[in-house]
Amino acid sequence: MKLERRHAILGGVGLVAAGAGVIGLATRQPDETMETPTVVAADETEICLDADIAFLPGDQAGCFKRSEFAKWEAAPLVDPERGAIVVSMSHPTDASRDAAQCATCRDFRELRFDGWYASTSRDMRREAFFTRACGVLSALRGAEAATITYFGETGLEAGEVASLAADRLLRVGADPAAAPGDPEIVQTAPASWRISAGGQTVRIDEVALADFDGDNIAEILAVFITGPDDATARIADAALLEKDAAGAALTVTPLDSPSKNQAKNRI
Repeated sequence: MKLERRHAILGGVGLVAAGAGVIGLATRQPDETMETPTVVAADETEICLDADIAFLPGDQAGCFKRSEFAKWEAAPLVDPERGAIVVSMSHPTDASRDAAQCATCRDFRELRFDGWYASTSRDMRREAFFTRACGVLSALRGAEAATITYFGETGLEAGEVASLAADRLLRVGADPAAAPGDPEIVQTAPASWRISAGGQTVRIDEVALADFDGDNIAEILAVFITGPDDATARIADAALLEKDAAGAALTVTPLDSPSKNQAKNRI
């Protein structure tokens, strides 16, 4: 059965809905019969989401102006089990001050800017979670329409998803060198996948396809929810999936880290 997904095209006359295709944005040349194409302001650029953002409550799938993502920064974050999550931040210089309780990206950024920090191991893990979650919103606010994409018309292909199973980003367990085994891969929705292997399950949500790094080539902004099958703990990660040439291998770049070897945020 073919899974259909929304396709948004940004052209000289605005945003046009199409049938099944890639999430996100691509550029269409203006109709040659039009004398003066309409210029679309940067803030009017719409980014289409084909999957809900796991860090936020409610439903987010749809098309939004970049300025609208700023409103989401005032929304309380949720953990991978959809429960409310709060990080306690300590004052940078006055240990006698009460800790500040932070539940939104807006509050988190303001506190971090003023030097507040997480002082316990529990809050450090939650601080890492906020860093990733807020990084997703920052990436969406800065996204541009891509003029080139090397992804297929339905986004990720099954073979590309299979290649992600071997990526260190998805590993769970004490031995990071352990092979995940032969993965079972299921496309559960037009923009969501499930990988099951080695006693763990990974959900991959293709949130949006756009230009996130300014090179005019489309990347997929993806959220990964990973956890062992016999426990409730989950790891939440966000990354850009990149293909910079036809036939190129898929690369994974975590949003918040220059290295994929950093510890993940276990809530």
